Amino acid sequence: MQSFWDKIKGMISRPKEEPEDEELDISYTEKVPTDEEFVKNFTNSGGHFFYCENKQELRKYLKEIVTNENIARFVCFDEKLQKFLGEINVAYQSHPSAIAEYSFVGCEGLIAFNGSIMLSSHNLGGRKITEMADNFVIFATTSQFHENSSGAMSHINRTRTGALPSGITSIGGRDSKPIENLPNSKYIYLLLLEE
Repeated sequence: MQSFWDKIKGMISRPKEEPEDEELDISYTEKVPTDEEFVKNFTNSGGHFFYCENKQELRKYLKEIVTNENIARFVCFDEKLQKFLGEINVAYQSHPSAIAEYSFVGCEGLIAFNGSIMLSSHNLGGRKITEMADNFVIFATTSQFHENSSGAMSHINRTRTGALPSGITSIGGRDSKPIENLPNSKYIYLLLLEE
């Protein structure tokens, strides 16, 4: 099976083919895979994308983000993500405040059609997006890609039976096209872990 990273490299380095007969071009455009479409739209909107083949790479990139952005403390609610922060010796707190300018959270899904990231009250510790810091580091896995918001909502309904989140929203990079109720973050980093 071709890894996600191999697909991205192929997309970037794939030579463009020119049709031989320009008079009659009835070729069909190839549908771009959902993961590739997401990466393109996410990075075009100002998001920063890091593909991680394993947890070791995830820790490495997380540490680079912390160093480059001079992050002293995160807001982080998820115990699994808190473990990653502990492994690289970065402080975290479980409530938003002015001290922590970045939030480190998981997500519900990665929406390909506009490059946004779907978050829920489960990811935000029961808080609203407006209560969070403007900057995010998001943890996701390669199984979380969806063509659109409807696909992500269907996935939530199938996987969270009996424990549906009370609030769902999406965030995009600082250059995202304005969509009603879609906040744009100043900085948004995505750490995508291969499953």
